[in-house]
Amino acid sequence: MLTSTWSFSRLLSSFRPAFRGSVFDSFFVLAIGAVVNRGRQTVCGALRSYPFRVSKSWSAFHHFLSHTQWRPLQLSRILATLLLDAMPACQPVTLIVDDTLIRRWGSNVFRISKHRDPIRSGKGQSTVFALGHAWLVVAVSFQTRLRKRTWALPVFIFPEIPKRIVEQEYEKTGKRQGQYRSPTRLVILALRLLRRWFPQRDFIVLADGTLNTHELHRFVANDPHLDVIGHFRKDALLHEAAPPRTPGQRGRPRKIGQRLPAPGQAAAMETADWQSDTCNWYGQQTKDLRLLSGEACWYRPRETPVRVRWVVVRDPEGKNKDIAIATSCVTLTPPMIVNAYINRWAIETTFEESRRHLRIETTENWTQKSIQRTTPLLFGLFSLIVLWFSEQHKQTTLFQQKWYVKEDASFSDALFLLRTEIFMNAIFPESKAPKRFLKKNQEVLKLIISKAA
Repeated sequence: MLTSTWSFSRLLSSFRPAFRGSVFDSFFVLAIGAVVNRGRQTVCGALRSYPFRVSKSWSAFHHFLSHTQWRPLQLSRILATLLLDAMPACQPVTLIVDDTLIRRWGSNVFRISKHRDPIRSGKGQSTVFALGHAWLVVAVSFQTRLRKRTWALPVFIFPEIPKRIVEQEYEKTGKRQGQYRSPTRLVILALRLLRRWFPQRDFIVLADGTLNTHELHRFVANDPHLDVIGHFRKDALLHEAAPPRTPGQRGRPRKIGQRLPAPGQAAAMETADWQSDTCNWYGQQTKDLRLLSGEACWYRPRETPVRVRWVVVRDPEGKNKDIAIATSCVTLTPPMIVNAYINRWAIETTFEESRRHLRIETTENWTQKSIQRTTPLLFGLFSLIVLWFSEQHKQTTLFQQKWYVKEDASFSDALFLLRTEIFMNAIFPESKAPKRFLKKNQEVLKLIISKAA
């Protein structure tokens, strides 16, 4: 019998409409087991770690990932609703999009292929490839109630299927197992769903260079509730706006005006109008930067031009290379653009903490459905743990060292607090622990739970 006397259990109960009958019980057990599990993130590992009694057969939990019918898209909608309800309705929702590689091995793993490993392919080194699956993650920028740290909480997790894999499958079987979509098309799909579910909310997309494409800007330009900020090419093709037609002028209307210097060319000019300003920087710090900005029409042949504001960021100390940033919201000032773009780094922290604490890369499934479900569920569990942590009255940093002072709580602190609540509920399942017991054995109980968590 599942208990609902503790807060995380009630949060998991919000996802019950996405499952039929007793399928939710399997979801509940695997979610709690994945939180408590300290070993490889497998179904058997989650069942061994589950601290309560399990009445169903172990095969039912394996079938939950590989055979059982349920609605993953509705899980994303419920999770997005929970996150947006915890944010001010008057502020725009910031979305951070990026892709990541989940390394996997095995000749029988579904759609495994070679991808560039961004971690081992450092600057100035040769490109390193690794086997695995690439995933496009659309996360919501989120701040807890008592903390200033910005979290990137995944909401949509789409598999990036290489086009060559789709073509090879079609040549072998004569059937297409899914439609090929580029990473930009996946981002647009996520934006369409969010606009359908939350028509009154405004969204700002933070993207890197591979996702900040002309196609994405064209899509955003047609919706006043959408904007995009992302890394920009220094050699982008920029023009002035098309001049007005003169009376009696014949021919097709012009799309663009005179050619303008690219951001890299404008930054190399001696007459460039640089401005100095203090902006947010990586590592939750501020930095004095030199900014050069301009407004132009970004043009691609045979496509409709889009209006962008670009900013070239230069480090006066010369430690970092110049970077260019562009946005579809031309009313933003250069410091506002830089401050917003720096928040994109939160998704890299999410990828690292998911690998370290939730052990996403230790899964051992190999069938199509189980692979397409396990990784999104673990990323969604990351978001759910942080959301639960934001609702707690006590959001403290627990793991302090003598030689290092941690100023803000991390995901390990949130995970420790959640494991503590789970173990306390397993020891005292009725609701509250006896006060006399806690008063006499508080230190011993705290030591046991801290070692278990």
